[in-house]
Amino acid sequence: MKSMMDAYPNHVVLKGMIFQGHTGVFSFEKEDGQPFIVDLTLAISHLPALFSDRLEDTVSYADIYECVKKIVENSRYDLLERLSMAVLEAVFALDGRIEAADVYIMKPKAPIEGTFDSMGVQLFRQRGCL
Repeated sequence: MKSMMDAYPNHVVLKGMIFQGHTGVFSFEKEDGQPFIVDLTLAISHLPALFSDRLEDTVSYADIYECVKKIVENSRYDLLERLSMAVLEAVFALDGRIEAADVYIMKPKAPIEGTFDSMGVQLFRQRGCL
């Protein structure tokens, strides 16, 4: 029988991370870049920090942030779909305690005529189901 700590997924959320990236189909997007906003939710069922209050018993927000920053700022993909998957792959590789993750990447300055807050892609994956 699972312990109460493992009965429900716990979520670590990094919301509204803004990076300058170079993903897009047009050459000016790859060359000049543009802002990307990333929301990331990580599901972790076994999270000892709930009771221990020790930093080493949770995932490192700073490490996750730097991981996402590196992928978004250094990639030159055409599609947000591929960038989103690259973020998920890197996050799962960073910490084995992460069981599932949801990433939402938005382009507030997508090169599309019209009025909008952002265009984006949201992906959810469970570990082992990439």
